[in-house]
Amino acid sequence: MTNLPKSDWMSLKSAFDFVSKETQQPQGEVKETIRSALRDEELLSRGRCLSYKSIADLFDLEYFLWDHPEIDWSISSFQFPRNDSDQRKNNYHQVTEVQIRRTGNHGVENWLGSSSNEISDLAYIPPFLNFMLKTVSALHIDGSERIPLDDIKHWIEENWNDELGKPSGNIISQMATLIRRPEDRKGGNHQQRVSVKNI
Repeated sequence: MTNLPKSDWMSLKSAFDFVSKETQQPQGEVKETIRSALRDEELLSRGRCLSYKSIADLFDLEYFLWDHPEIDWSISSFQFPRNDSDQRKNNYHQVTEVQIRRTGNHGVENWLGSSSNEISDLAYIPPFLNFMLKTVSALHIDGSERIPLDDIKHWIEENWNDELGKPSGNIISQMATLIRRPEDRKGGNHQQRVSVKNI
């Protein structure tokens, strides 16, 4: 591993505080956002451990270690079973002083899309707008192709945030429409992503 400057790493607690501020998500969603990124085999966000107290030669934290950790976010540590088939109370690896990258291609700022995002500087992001941005991120929408309207509506329906109140077909349709490109409302031949409903 390249020895990056200290500022390029942040503790799990700092990462939690950072993601909370950037996304305005509930605590449970923030924790899952971080864990999802660290579990992503392709994203390579990983993480590192500065302590060798309980497991020999552990430094880089591979993606599969985040599948079922019991994380103590307040002290940046977690534990996981020494053996998947043996999860007795005292048969855990304790990993302390856990850090993850802040910057770079695989850092927190990058996978949040906030390293060069002016939205992150706003003091307030309206809840509906925040949910729409979350939808864009979840569906990996980058503006390069037409996204089937039904796919967006389906994701919104399945992942609706109860804090937004009771969903209606009208508001879901409006949100999905606003998430798409303006030209996608028109007809014509355009490159279109295959609908998940047709796979």
